[in-house]
Amino acid sequence: MTDFLLGFPRGFGEEMKIMIHLKLVQLLSAGYDRFTIDAATQLGILVANNGGANKIAVAEHTILLILALYKKLCKHHSELKNGVWLREKDHPLRLF
Repeated sequence: MTDFLLGFPRGFGEEMKIMIHLKLVQLLSAGYDRFTIDAATQLGILVANNGGANKIAVAEHTILLILALYKKLCKHHSELKNGVWLREKDHPLRLF
């Protein structure tokens, strides 16, 4: 007996028909385009997505990438891997 599913189910239309006790599918993703929502609706099964759950992490990652671009992190990392160490005077970009 399964009352609810939690996860990233893909498709899943036919499987829901044999789960006679299924009442809720909780998706761990924000989108539901890969889930057979019409089949769930016809069977009276509620479907909930997880929209906004990662909004803080996404915002922080965006700021991190902006800073990495501004400070040319990839270029400096590549130079450092190749044994090139440029002093601060060679990098005039400052945030503060």
